[in-house]
Amino acid sequence: MTHYVSNSNINKLQRIQNCLARVVLLDQSSPSTSLLSQLHWLPVPKHIEFKIATLTYQSVTFGQPTYLSSLLTPYQPHRSLRSVSQNLLTVPRCNSSFGQRPFSYSAPRIWNGLLLAVRQSPSLDSFKHNLKTYYFASQ
Repeated sequence: MTHYVSNSNINKLQRIQNCLARVVLLDQSSPSTSLLSQLHWLPVPKHIEFKIATLTYQSVTFGQPTYLSSLLTPYQPHRSLRSVSQNLLTVPRCNSSFGQRPFSYSAPRIWNGLLLAVRQSPSLDSFKHNLKTYYFASQ
């Protein structure tokens, strides 16, 4: 049986993370977004994207794990376009919100939304660093 994280569960996790940030910093008056930023913690939805993007980087760059890399298809346009060198993935067509949950859909969507400089990071450590910097800058 597969369990998916619903929006209400994400909201609950975010409230818990906000409370923990207040406890760690002993600050009850500041907005939770500034507390999370001080602790260098990503909000829960961005953290989920961070994990998916990291798995995607490993799959695209190293082909590991194979069970995930087999779900990803590099973007191959029918004509010669500049996007060929962008290191993009093909996002499968999907008509339902339930169909947008699998890794095969969400990973290419998240991956293609990243900056090219982040996608072309030379190592896993630099990818994680660049990705976290990108997420904090886009808040």
